Amino acid sequence: MRNVPICQVTREERQHLGVHPAVIDPVLVPGQPAILLGFVLDAQDAGLAREIETLGLKVRVADTMMRNDDDKRRLAAQVLDFVDELAVSGQNS
Repeated sequence: MRNVPICQVTREERQHLGVHPAVIDPVLVPGQPAILLGFVLDAQDAGLAREIETLGLKVRVADTMMRNDDDKRRLAAQVLDFVDELAVSGQNS
C-alpha cells in the first residue's frame, strides 16, 4: 500500500482496506494550520462521528435535509454556531 493521506487513496484501495467511503483525511502540513477543523455530519450517519473525530476533526451531527425554508434556517444556525465554537476553540489551542 502506498504511504499517502487517505484522501489520495483510490476508492478501490479504500474498499480493500475496509475504509468507509465517507472517511476523509484532513490535509495537515507541518507548521501550517489545518485547512479543515470541523465536519457537519448528517444525523443518519451519526455512527461515523467517532471515526471522523479520530482524524482530529470536531464533528457536529445535525439533520442536514432541507425540505423547506425553516429547515434551511435551522441548519444554517446550527452550522454558524458550530463555526463559532471552532473559532473559539482554535483561539484557545
